[in-house]
This record gives sequence, structure tokens and C-alpha cells, in this order.
Amino acid sequence: MENQILHSINRIIEQFQKNPYQFLFESDIQCALFAELRKNIPEKFRIPSVTKEGLEYELELVYSEYRNKIDLVCLDLQRISFVNKQSHNGDDTYIYELPLLVGIELKYVIMGYLKVKDVISVVHADYQKLLKLDDIQHRLAICFLQNDNGKKTTRFYESMQPSDSPQSVQRIEKLDGKYVISPLSGIWQLK
Repeated sequence: MENQILHSINRIIEQFQKNPYQFLFESDIQCALFAELRKNIPEKFRIPSVTKEGLEYELELVYSEYRNKIDLVCLDLQRISFVNKQSHNGDDTYIYELPLLVGIELKYVIMGYLKVKDVISVVHADYQKLLKLDDIQHRLAICFLQNDNGKKTTRFYESMQPSDSPQSVQRIEKLDGKYVISPLSGIWQLK
């Protein structure tokens, strides 16, 4: 499943870099990545109800706004069978707290918004949000920078501090990390 997740993420990055204006808002990127993930990870699984005998829930492996409002998640199918399936007030609410293989936080900076230091701090804050959740195997914070002429993006990269340890990469190749995506300047991984 990890390869399908990486393929989906890089596919959306390629689309964004070719035409950032097909995504006017963060929700556009979130919806596109959600659809791409569901297309590439079509598996479903069944999980039993603990409150209604014989009932099973058929669930997907990809969800949006899951748990603490994590933008996108992929459930960890291997660890789900070990979940303590308890009801809460007679409801099977445990299905909303299943273990996660990947948590993805997205940010989208439309032209004219946020200063460089703000973009970096937002990416770091999103990653910290994911680090606070202990049952996520992998965490990604990805910021997409839209611009109309490249000046803001150029300023962004020129203004990064050595402590940010920016590293240019061709594509996202692992499911952990903080990234900034630009249509002109490429993909940057932050420390």
C-alpha cells in the first residue's frame, strides 16, 4: 500500500506543477488526492459491530478529516485486527479511532498570502500535530505554493534559513517528512 500512496501523492504533485490553477483552494488538492488515493487503494475491509450482533461495517482504507481532523489518512489494515473494539454509549465509535498507516496534512498557499517564515512554521506545526498522535506509522506535511509569476516562490527559497535544511528532491519517496511544493522551483524537503 505504501507504493500506491507515494504514487498517488506524486501524481497530484505532477498535476499541480503543470497547472497550479486547476487547484484554487486547499480543498481542491485534498479532494484530488483523496480521489487518487481511493482509486489506487480500492480495497475494503469488514469490521464487526460490538453492539449489534451479526452487523459488520464495510470500510475503506482511505479517509479525509479523520480523527483530529487529519486532512487525509490511510488506515493500517495489519493493526486493525488488534484494536480494542469497545462501544461508547451503545455505539460502535471505535471505527473512528482505528490505527493509521499514514497521516497527511496539507496546506495550500494561494498567491498573495503568507510570508516565508509563516509557510515554514505552518508546515512544522502540521507535522507536530501528527507527531502528537502516537499510533500513526508515517506522517507527511505537504505545503503547495501557488504563484502567478515565480517571484514569491523564488523569494521563498532565497529566504529559507540553513536551520530549515531545505533539500531539493525530484519526488516524494518516503512516507515521512515535511515538504514544500512549487510549480517552478520543484519539491523541497525540510528538516
